[in-house]
Amino acid sequence: MIRTMIKATAKVIKEMPWWQKVLIGSGAAVAFSAAAKVMEYFIQEIEAPVNKKIG
Repeated sequence: MIRTMIKATAKVIKEMPWWQKVLIGSGAAVAFSAAAKVMEYFIQEIEAPVNKKIG
């Protein structure tokens, strides 16, 4: 199921003009870095109270 979706997505991407590929690539990069920052924030929020209790 997932493999077919990936193949279909790859086919669609291959047929796109180069500028659409660039937009998707930069969009994916932005989304990934945003997700990483959110995760980092949550980890800090979870660890902070624990550190305060110990101190």
